[in-house]
Amino acid sequence: TVKNDGSQDGIYTATSIHTFTDNIFTSSSQGIHLYYSSENTITNNLLYDNTKSGVYMEVGQNNTISENEFYNNTDEGIYLTGCGTSHIENNTIHNNGKWIHAFRANGISIRNNIIESNIFGIHFEGMITVHSNFNTISNNRINDNTNVGLRIENSQFNTIEFNEIQGNGKGIQFEFTGANMIRNNNITSSSITEIEFTFSLG
Repeated sequence: TVKNDGSQDGIYTATSIHTFTDNIFTSSSQGIHLYYSSENTITNNLLYDNTKSGVYMEVGQNNTISENEFYNNTDEGIYLTGCGTSHIENNTIHNNGKWIHAFRANGISIRNNIIESNIFGIHFEGMITVHSNFNTISNNRINDNTNVGLRIENSQFNTIEFNEIQGNGKGIQFEFTGANMIRNNNITSSSITEIEFTFSLG
């Protein structure tokens, strides 16, 4: 078990090619903080009650996060910024602030996860000149998230397919986006709207 007073990271590394498996990360600032770190595997861990994020990835690629459980992390289960091709799959994420919050992230595959009872389910965002593009969100169960199941903002060329998106505030929200592919999703029982477009073409 990796635990402290909530003011420090559980594990911080600025090197690459590590495997973190069968651990408990709790009551830290970030459970795992990867900084300019690539080709890591994070699997079969329990990450909960961290004061910021369960996993914080800051500039890296070819990382795999699989078979973990994230809950009660104050900010996000997983935060990515400046990250390239990586895989997030077969995780259970519930009761966090945001599950996946990605800024300027490209080529991320998010599939076969259970994402339930967070404030936001998944949030990809960019800025006017910096985007989160060419990401794939598929075969996930994104249910009962308070505000939005999936939010795509200032980003394009993303594929959203074969997801169950049920019982969220808004099912999918697009803002300042275009050229995204949305197909074969089951989007139902949203309390506000199933799909919302704001200054977006899809």
